[in-house]
Amino acid sequence: MTRLIDRVPPHVEYTLTPLGMTLTEPFAALCRWAMEHVAEIERSRAQVVDDMIAKHERELAAEPSA
Repeated sequence: MTRLIDRVPPHVEYTLTPLGMTLTEPFAALCRWAMEHVAEIERSRAQVVDDMIAKHERELAAEPSA
């Protein structure tokens, strides 16, 4: 829900609806999972970057010289 406060500069406050509040625990569980697996996530991200760089380098090496 949005509530506009009439002042200069304008100010807006946001709050969750009751339905939105039902997401509090699922989001908290997702945050806990991410914190517990942060090292694995970082290793996976690094591997993806390494794989992308290696693919790009292979593609460059395969291009005919000008």
